[in-house]
Amino acid sequence: MLTGISALPTYETKTTTAKAEDKLGRDSFLKMFIAQMNNQDPLNPMDISQMSSQLAQYSSLEQLLNINSNLESIEGIQNSSNRYQSIDLIGKEVQADSSTLVLDNGKAANGMFYLGEAANCTVQIFDENGASIRKIDLGVLEPGNNEFEWDGFDNNKKLYKSGQFIYEVTAINNNNNLVSVDKTIKGVVTGINLNDKEPVIYVNSTPISMSQIMNVNMVKDTQI
Repeated sequence: MLTGISALPTYETKTTTAKAEDKLGRDSFLKMFIAQMNNQDPLNPMDISQMSSQLAQYSSLEQLLNINSNLESIEGIQNSSNRYQSIDLIGKEVQADSSTLVLDNGKAANGMFYLGEAANCTVQIFDENGASIRKIDLGVLEPGNNEFEWDGFDNNKKLYKSGQFIYEVTAINNNNNLVSVDKTIKGVVTGINLNDKEPVIYVNSTPISMSQIMNVNMVKDTQI
């Protein structure tokens, strides 16, 4: 199980390179324009409308570069905010959209899903290659949040001790119609990886993103 916080990377090199390229674009435009002015034929000077057009192009270029720079700054602020907000989630209980099951050293994996109405439910579990390895009949379940447990055995009694798996839930109501299923995960945040652009949060060893989180709750006397 992952615990703690992975190192926070820096992105200064990329930003510095982008700014240098922007400056090169502006400088090249100005040098070209000045060279045209210096080398124009005195007897046939540059047309004023042509000059105005080039100056307008430069103005548009400058505005676009400034807008791009501002957007990059806003994105950087947002990314930093998300990173430090994610740190505050450690030790708290979250519920998030997820169809991932994680087996950790032989420990059973738990899945959760929401039903809008009563339905007969069947769970299919798939390995990393997309092959169906286990079918679990849950019977008729009531509306609301429902949970199931997978012991790690496949249909042929082969035991999977560790790894990530995907599950799907088929729910059919009394009218033999499919019922919509929202798959979620619920548990305490035990670790965060800040190496990627978006923080990766670990709940019961299951990786999720900030955008998947539906709600957050305080827990008492939680040991990580």
